[in-house]
Amino acid sequence: MYTMRSWWFTSFWSACLIMTICSYGRFESHWSSREKKYNRAEIYKQTDQCTDARLRAKLGDFSKCEESEEILRMTPFKAAFYDIMEDINVCGHGRCYILYMDITKNFFRFAIGFLALCVVGLWTGLVDMKQMWDRKVQDHFTLPIKKKS
Repeated sequence: MYTMRSWWFTSFWSACLIMTICSYGRFESHWSSREKKYNRAEIYKQTDQCTDARLRAKLGDFSKCEESEEILRMTPFKAAFYDIMEDINVCGHGRCYILYMDITKNFFRFAIGFLALCVVGLWTGLVDMKQMWDRKVQDHFTLPIKKKS
């Protein structure tokens, strides 16, 4: 028998499977790009700019040694996993900031839409209350019907 619980269960696991399949391609893409950066950072870390303390001090902020150390802090697999998590996250890649900017930029439109929605909800509620009142009045003034036994 098909129940509501089995429908939720099937839908949940189907969504998980589809999300996993779709994320796998992006994960490979993130992993390959992170691996390239990791290998380049490893090579750069072994150059004279990073190994020679005097040269590194002379270069100061112009050197990419610190950036290379930051890249080498995480393995490419772990970094790619974090990239996928940011893709899945609701606020990942600055989406919440973009939504905030859209709302503040178009605040007047959102306010008018919200007020229109409130008016429609209030009107629907009043119509429903009037129908309930009419039904109550009709039931009050209706004679009971004798049922045959």
